[in-house]
Amino acid sequence: MHGGDATERLAEIAHDLWRDAMERRGWSYGPSYDAEHKRHDAMVPFGRLDKHDRRQALLGITALELARDLIGSIWYERGPARPLTLEEMRTGLPVTSCTGDLIAADSSRPDRRPCMVPAPHAETGRVVAWAADEQGWLGSVTVAWPDGSVTSHHPADRDLMRTGEHPRHAAEGSR
Repeated sequence: MHGGDATERLAEIAHDLWRDAMERRGWSYGPSYDAEHKRHDAMVPFGRLDKHDRRQALLGITALELARDLIGSIWYERGPARPLTLEEMRTGLPVTSCTGDLIAADSSRPDRRPCMVPAPHAETGRVVAWAADEQGWLGSVTVAWPDGSVTSHHPADRDLMRTGEHPRHAAEGSR
């Protein structure tokens, strides 16, 4: 199991963040706790904490159910509604409007997350231009629609999705 020591790693990260916050407030290490002089004996790396303080950190992480919340924050989307990427952009890539609405997740299947759905009666448009943002990610997509209109979209808005099979995947499947 990959998460066997995850709680301990999370407790260590939380402890490091606690130490940083304490240092910003003027606290430093001292062999015993001294509030008047802002000294704290737990201002040491996690591995040097005594067993009682280490247990407190672990209990705090467990009580917050932080590992569960972190797991729930990760979503590796697949299929046509996955976010558009810079690498797949090409002139003529077919896309459609997306409602931005999510189909509810299936709570009995943790791998089944909410997914985006095409807008009702959505037409297929074609990518005519795109640009990268300052970090090198897809920053904007320009689409020409059958009615002659041209619209600009930001991938984070999740208002576009692919139609059909991605050409790279289709080519790989035909070999």
